[in-house]
Amino acid sequence: MPFRILIVGGGIAGLTAAIALRAPGRQITILEQSRLLTEIGATISLQPNASRILEREWGMGGELKNAVGIVDHGFRIYNSDGQLVNTVPLLSKTEYGGDRVMYHRQDLHNALRLAATAADRVGPPATVRTASRVVSCDCDAGFVVLESGEQVHADLIVGADGIHSVLRDHVVHEKINTVPTGLSAYRFMVPTSTLEHDAAEFCRRIKPREPFTSMVVAHSCRLIMGPARGCDVYSVVGLVPDERMNEDPEKNQSWVSPGDLDQMLETYKDFPEWVKACFRLAKDVGLWQLRDIDPLTTWTRGRVILIGDAAHAMLPTQGQGASQTVEDAEALGAFFDDVQDTPSGALIQQKLQSVFECRYTRASLIHRYSRDAARPGTENGSKEVKMKPDEFMDFNCSYKGAKEWHRRQQARGIGTNAHSVALSAHAPSIVETFYSVTRQHTTSTPRRAHRKMTALHNEQLRLVTHKNVSCHTESLSQIGARSEDAAPGHHSGATVGGDGSTLSISQPLACEMDAAVAGLASGDPSGAQNVPNMPSWDPLMGSTTFDDYDGAQVPSFFEQIMVPGPDFIGADSTQFPPIINNLFPDQDWLGEVDIFSTDFGPIVGESMVPPHWPPSDEQSPFDSTRVDVPEASSLTRVEHARRRHAIFKQSPWLWFPESKQHAFSEHHDIRLDETNLHSAASPLEPYAETLSIPDKMSMQTRDRVFQLILRTAKSQISIPSFPSAECLELLMKIGIAKRLETDAWIHQSTFCSEQARSELLTALVAAGCVCFGVKSVSRTGLVLLEIVRRALHNAVEDDNSAIRQLQYLQASMIWLDVCAFCGFKRKMEIAEGNLQPLITALRRFGKFDRVAYGFTKPSTADSDEVLEKKWHDWVELQSYSRLVYHILEHDTLMTMTKHRNPLLSYAELSLPLPASRDMWLAPSANAWRIAYLSKPDDPHQHRLSLRSLLADGSMIHCLPPGVDSRAAINAHLYGIAAQLWEYHQQALLHRSTTSAVDASASLWLQSRHQSLHQDLQALSTTIPDTSPLARLLHEFLLVSLHVSIDGVVRFAGSCGEEEAHVAYQSMQPWSQTKRARIAVWHAAQVVRWARAVRPYQLRGCDAFITYHAVMVLWAFGMMQRDATRRTARSSPAPGAAQQAECNTQVEKPLVFLDSPKCPKAESFIHMDYGRPCLQLRASSRSTPTICDLRNPQSMMNVGIDALEGNCPNEQRQGMPQMVRSLCDLMSELGCLR
Repeated sequence: MPFRILIVGGGIAGLTAAIALRAPGRQITILEQSRLLTEIGATISLQPNASRILEREWGMGGELKNAVGIVDHGFRIYNSDGQLVNTVPLLSKTEYGGDRVMYHRQDLHNALRLAATAADRVGPPATVRTASRVVSCDCDAGFVVLESGEQVHADLIVGADGIHSVLRDHVVHEKINTVPTGLSAYRFMVPTSTLEHDAAEFCRRIKPREPFTSMVVAHSCRLIMGPARGCDVYSVVGLVPDERMNEDPEKNQSWVSPGDLDQMLETYKDFPEWVKACFRLAKDVGLWQLRDIDPLTTWTRGRVILIGDAAHAMLPTQGQGASQTVEDAEALGAFFDDVQDTPSGALIQQKLQSVFECRYTRASLIHRYSRDAARPGTENGSKEVKMKPDEFMDFNCSYKGAKEWHRRQQARGIGTNAHSVALSAHAPSIVETFYSVTRQHTTSTPRRAHRKMTALHNEQLRLVTHKNVSCHTESLSQIGARSEDAAPGHHSGATVGGDGSTLSISQPLACEMDAAVAGLASGDPSGAQNVPNMPSWDPLMGSTTFDDYDGAQVPSFFEQIMVPGPDFIGADSTQFPPIINNLFPDQDWLGEVDIFSTDFGPIVGESMVPPHWPPSDEQSPFDSTRVDVPEASSLTRVEHARRRHAIFKQSPWLWFPESKQHAFSEHHDIRLDETNLHSAASPLEPYAETLSIPDKMSMQTRDRVFQLILRTAKSQISIPSFPSAECLELLMKIGIAKRLETDAWIHQSTFCSEQARSELLTALVAAGCVCFGVKSVSRTGLVLLEIVRRALHNAVEDDNSAIRQLQYLQASMIWLDVCAFCGFKRKMEIAEGNLQPLITALRRFGKFDRVAYGFTKPSTADSDEVLEKKWHDWVELQSYSRLVYHILEHDTLMTMTKHRNPLLSYAELSLPLPASRDMWLAPSANAWRIAYLSKPDDPHQHRLSLRSLLADGSMIHCLPPGVDSRAAINAHLYGIAAQLWEYHQQALLHRSTTSAVDASASLWLQSRHQSLHQDLQALSTTIPDTSPLARLLHEFLLVSLHVSIDGVVRFAGSCGEEEAHVAYQSMQPWSQTKRARIAVWHAAQVVRWARAVRPYQLRGCDAFITYHAVMVLWAFGMMQRDATRRTARSSPAPGAAQQAECNTQVEKPLVFLDSPKCPKAESFIHMDYGRPCLQLRASSRSTPTICDLRNPQSMMNVGIDALEGNCPNEQRQGMPQMVRSLCDLMSELGCLR
């Protein structure tokens, strides 16, 4: 059985622990409470003591190189007159074996994550379980309890869950509160190019592109400045005592609470003008109060140990917080290095106690030094700078590792753990003396404090020396046995102090503390290696929950980004929005499932039964409706702040392939059991009136499909059995029927399986599987589509002419259609990347131009043979035409939902529009001729194309009878959608210009917007209400015309907090305009039409469009809440403005945006009058719930209700993966605090 290691927390501490503990025979699981595994923050430093561990001991040189850190060359110290008084070079790598490196926190986190989970390092890679929030822990039994109620057991549990650690409460059995440190900090960042342009004197003195940390020091105030992100941005932090600050410090406990620039200038009024010139370039200033917490009494209990901020958190004055976390992880790896088999509980407790003793003294001293480094930099009334930034550097950076500490212990004749009991009675006085002395000497010099500490520790050790002798004789096995039998809540080396607190301080720990202090006092830092750390301070104290609209606060992430100006820095303890791509699984994970052992009979039968639709009630009565008021959370603000999410990856569609992962890596044994499928041999035909597929699949055709699967999959999978021809025929016909539901680009009447390519047959069978609402059957289709993809590639490699064959192109389109929105990241990215070859093939084949399409017309004089040939020729041309327009649809949907440039231009499509549907569905050549000749002869009909419709939108209202009106309307919609993309791209360039505003460009954009709006409004009358999917798309285009969907998604946090803040700046003024109200009206209409879509049809891009519409509603509500919040803050009477707003809202009439347009809706759109609401019609509710637009959780519930309502009688786990992922995403966003 493997050594099971459970790490709670997926931040820097958790990942470094996973890297350090990786070894053969170990099973490492990381529990991350969010659905992500990313980080947040601005810059973070790794000191030489940590850089050496990462680069030399863990071999992370390659990963860190990709993280693009800046090696700090030294400190430049200026006095308050602006004179350079000292330069302190850093020769870190020479002296300490590593550099002081500044990283962006996200880049460092990505490097650590890669090292922890990459398959090419020693030991099995760590497994990350996201959405796994730990709520409780049994330290002695060795398990944690998740929010879902699941118990996760392990041999070793590492608590790396940050300052608001859940595990810490179970280890120390007390609540730790933060206390002010007496300091507050201003913070802002300025682009280096802006400094060079507008602050020449500052740049002449500071040289912001040089990798130096510059400090301007006065008695009580100081500035710490330095480059970041490749020297493109310059970071400034200003420390000031609370009593000197001209603002209320108690209100500024968030990293991004807005500071007042004028007040900051007043605080630093005595600083030189060239320094303050930098302040004036800051478009936004953050202000937060620095807080601290007292040290813990222990880090370990039973099978659990705390590391990082969960065990100790430090002031940022020395930049050692992350570095001490790395040292914690290194110590864990060192003491467990020799553990190969599953260890006993006694051995684990012994090892954890050793880690604690190794780390406690050193971490505690560095914590103390961080406090000391915050003392005044000059004598009162003097400008002589006394502060030395390298004062503690020798001690901080001269860390030789846990194994060296252990070697020194053995050299002294001192083991670990064997002496814990001997000194336990004296441990409280030692710890209390340590911290009482250090607190008393906050203003004294460190050397004087060290001397006092040394004398006191020597006295303590003298008093207990006689007791240590007996302890040397006690064996480790006896200690281990005693700890195994210990009562719950106690462990080896733990005693209860006089105040009832449990302490775990050993004699070697006290000796090590004494050696550390004595060594440093004598100028020898080598002996100072270990001490306990204390819980960290948290700059953000106040993440709150959303309840109902009245009086509710903004979630902490959005409270941070919704501040004026482009510059802001996020806090480390904020819950961040989830990213959609992280909610998609990489693979479809069939495991050992027998994908063809499912009984398809009942499933197929049910799928072929036409749905019964009750008439929709658009004007539902609301006599007994209730306004949605979400239940109040039982969690406190602090507990909500603990629900930390990390920053997002920069790309929301980024997929990290694993080494040696391939198409069949998750499918080792596929059993195609015919006996389990035989009951599906008799197909049902509910669509006989409109659909007739006369083809019958023979055994020879069935064998061709089987051979294709065997030939493509080769030895990568085994197939003991295979379904019958009848079963495959049924699945194939369902696949064809699926293609006929919308634009119908495979001709069912001329389809002949005997003559069809094997790739097309397999693709149709796969499509038939995927359209089921049963997971096992749908996944069978996804496996077959992997085979189709590989087979198509092999076919064109063997015979290049295949790429010009219609059936090859159709098979390619089928697998692209299904996989592009299947909900599995790997398949979606591969499908997105393989659309270009298909478009290129058709373009080079000339199928986008009308020249390739001849004019085929039947005649009454045609013989049967001639008529049959004409019919097949016509069907082939129409198949190409319909395929091209379907590719336009697919490409445009990919552009809209995935925010990438289109691959196909609407302007190059001069091919004719598809012929009328009755001609296309004609079951025979004679029926085709009758339908064709019944239409008026229009010589210009074959020249009518999408290009024509876009050039003259009025033509959509007078289409010739011979044109497929549904296909023409859809093509027109997608053509306008492509134009909308171009409009937004031009608008983006116009907004991004740094030169004078181009009036002509502004007029063009305004004119283009008006023209597109008129085209969409005119098109609305041509779309019947019986086509809810077309209605849904039309409404969404009107939404995207009035708001940038990309901006909404960025505001939600898909690209990180910085981009969210930038998006907020543009969306806040937008939210107060008529254009915004038009957008939210149409977004609500998207939801309305999504509810009208037939069951199980919102499974791909349509579900994504619905999600985007809900996001627009949500973002608008967030902006309205933000405006109310700011009004309340600026009101002279606290709460008066907010109360007035609430009273006004109550008096306004309700406006249901998801109902047909009415006078109330017009009043809201044009005059902003009324209280905008939507209806939540969950099946579990007897009456609809009224959801205020400004309640973000309710808006997400509306979206979830619309998507889940399309899968009636189905639990979320059984829904299509795309729907399930989108619902999970909206649930996460709705629960943000």
